[in-house]
Amino acid sequence: MAHLLSLLLLLPRACAELQISAPTSQAALQGSDVLLNCSFSVDDRHVDPKYLAVLWYFKEKIILTSDSKGKDLSPRISFNERAALAGDASIKLSDVNIEDEGLYRCVVIYAPDKKEKEITLNVLVRPTIQIHNKYVSERSLVCSARGFYPPPIGITWLRDKEVLKNATLDKPLRGPDGAYTTESTLTIADDRGHTNDIFICKVHHESLEEPLQESTLLIYRDKRNAWVTTASILVGLAMVGAVVGFLLWKQRLQKKASGRFSLNDIQGPEKLVDGEEVVLICTATNCPGTPRVTWFEKGKVGPLEILEPPDSGPGESEQPLTRTYAIRKKAEGFGDYTTSLRFRFCFQKHNRLSFICRFTSDKVFKEKTFHCTSVYAKPQLAEPIKASLCISGEVVCSISLQNFYPQQIKIGWKCERGDLPAKLSSKEKFQTNPDFTVNVCSKVRIPGDFFRDPEGKLSVTWEHECLAAPGSCALSARSPGYPWNPVVEEIKTPLLFHGIPVKLECKISNYFPDALTANWLIKNNGSPEELPVPDKENVLVTKSQNKEDFTHSCTSSLTVTPTLGAHQGAEYVCRVSHPSLETPIERRTEKLRILAKPCRKEPIKATLMDSSRIYFSLYLQNFYPRDIKVTWYNDRKTCKSLLPSNEILTQSEDLTSNVNSWVETLGTIFEDPQDKVTVTWKHASLGVTDSISLCVRGRRHSDP
Repeated sequence: MAHLLSLLLLLPRACAELQISAPTSQAALQGSDVLLNCSFSVDDRHVDPKYLAVLWYFKEKIILTSDSKGKDLSPRISFNERAALAGDASIKLSDVNIEDEGLYRCVVIYAPDKKEKEITLNVLVRPTIQIHNKYVSERSLVCSARGFYPPPIGITWLRDKEVLKNATLDKPLRGPDGAYTTESTLTIADDRGHTNDIFICKVHHESLEEPLQESTLLIYRDKRNAWVTTASILVGLAMVGAVVGFLLWKQRLQKKASGRFSLNDIQGPEKLVDGEEVVLICTATNCPGTPRVTWFEKGKVGPLEILEPPDSGPGESEQPLTRTYAIRKKAEGFGDYTTSLRFRFCFQKHNRLSFICRFTSDKVFKEKTFHCTSVYAKPQLAEPIKASLCISGEVVCSISLQNFYPQQIKIGWKCERGDLPAKLSSKEKFQTNPDFTVNVCSKVRIPGDFFRDPEGKLSVTWEHECLAAPGSCALSARSPGYPWNPVVEEIKTPLLFHGIPVKLECKISNYFPDALTANWLIKNNGSPEELPVPDKENVLVTKSQNKEDFTHSCTSSLTVTPTLGAHQGAEYVCRVSHPSLETPIERRTEKLRILAKPCRKEPIKATLMDSSRIYFSLYLQNFYPRDIKVTWYNDRKTCKSLLPSNEILTQSEDLTSNVNSWVETLGTIFEDPQDKVTVTWKHASLGVTDSISLCVRGRRHSDP
């Protein structure tokens, strides 16, 4: 897998700028599942899977690799490959525990670009609470908080809503499972007048949405002697009995005077915003007995009870938001209760609903209603600023904001360039959705040459009642979503011959505005250097034309006359610059290979020598490379035989080569009028073998 990722980084540029985003930190409760968010974007419309790889690290140990060949992941890790092609590189970690806390790193490769983000996962473990001694012997009460994480914690003691100061908190101790335990000791004054007081231990921890608490009734015990202890216990029991009798009497009295049972209005946020958490709170006072609390949602079909499992224990019900609703109920004192309904507001579901809270005890009930009237939905940006070209040369820019409520929204466009007005007039078109939310499309027109300036920026802002700060986005020629970057094709390298002019072409398309430059450079054993001013041997021609989509295209051509001395092994580079490009795009030829064809300026020479021998010779010149194969034949009617030859190679000042090849044979070679001498030569610059023949008829030749 590592080898494959290395190859990905070596792939040709995918022409897409990579952007990655992730939160710096996230928190999760132990035992829950957490989605570690990481997203990315490229300026392509679709992510090409062959260029994409996603890696995740935990404390520098790799826990996920995913690319076009497959994925490899650690236990408890889930990853959606299909979502990754849409820009979502998140992973899901199941059954979180304390050991999972630490630094995670999301790495996205979209060849050849590589970006990464770090995310710190904080694990939270909720404590349990217990008051150990229900009576006082050492003039102290001890309250313990167990199994919590991280270690910072607070414990507060109260007596009849009065915060007590004379308490100490031990340093948290860590257990084998990584969780912490601590105790708080409250010193009790030897004041028998407070024997019937209720003491409350309240635990505060960042894993708790509301503090945990436990209460106890104070009972004194004296160790001085047994009869005193026994008497104290009896007195205590008598007092408890008195208290219980008092409570029963009070309960019966409340039943008779049910008019004292009151229910306060439901308290909730002034604004209900789509996607945000809502907490509705209802408080009952002087409630007869232990009440049953029921919440209802009321729409067109009437009240529907909101069902939740019963409390897991006395006091507050700790229900996580794993369902649509979470209900909590806790006792604030004798006859006083508070209940809350927690949910995430969904405009489509909760708009125009009402919530009813009902307290029922001993056939006595009261209820209050909360109406979802001040409801809002935040504008959602469908995509960044969209730009399109007009036949007039202007550019139409637009944004679409979706699913917001109410319709009142303020949209403002602004140009940041000196020759245009700071504020632009726009046109808005609204559309109401079936769920009563609203969509709007806002458009402006700007001159086409606005994007000639790379620093010029078009920005848009929108303000809405439910937004704490205005939303915004911007577009410039250098923005990742700019649609008209030049597309530059590769340069085709033609077959080159020494001294023969040839044209090199670089084709460029899909750019706007028409502000493109293409410079030619030559690289020869070093960095590319600018070509000299074009002359008769270097003619630079650039032709531009409009396309049907109003973008521009051109072909930049360079005519050169290659020579062995100046161009062998060199590369030509076409460097394209445009306002939309941070750095120019370069396309280059292959390393030039210059050839030269053998040139024959005269036919075979034949010279009659002594002893009736004939001398044949052929002179070939100005070829490259030096290797050449020259072969002589006695080409008779009945057979063809090879003639031994000799040759001399020489080199010219322009690095081309010359060869003089000859053979010497008997004059009887031409006894038959159809006999002939043939010479062939084979060279890298020739597609086929070239040849020439000489035929002598009739008589014997003699020396002149």
